[in-house]
Amino acid sequence: MQKANLDRSGRHLQEGIKMAKSIPGLNTQQKRFIDTFRNLTHRHQSWQVWSDFIVMTACAISNRIDLNNYNKREAIYMDSIKRYDAKELKVFPEFVCVSRGSTGG
Repeated sequence: MQKANLDRSGRHLQEGIKMAKSIPGLNTQQKRFIDTFRNLTHRHQSWQVWSDFIVMTACAISNRIDLNNYNKREAIYMDSIKRYDAKELKVFPEFVCVSRGSTGG
């Protein structure tokens, strides 16, 4: 039996996606952000994807600046990244680009 794909509040993710698409006034960049995020929520709860995205991004940035805690943060990064398959991992760099408003290309 397939587990229902619910977000933290218990709502089905599809309901949240429909709501996001129906929000008036979204610009192209905001729509792209939602679409990219949605690509990561097919197998994972949306709160987990968001949490992992923030943790992995913070670790990557911090590891470029502060080498004293590199190994500790790298372990945290690897713990987050192991939840995703190879196809999903390819979406994260695009998600970083979309979240900061660039085109990635």
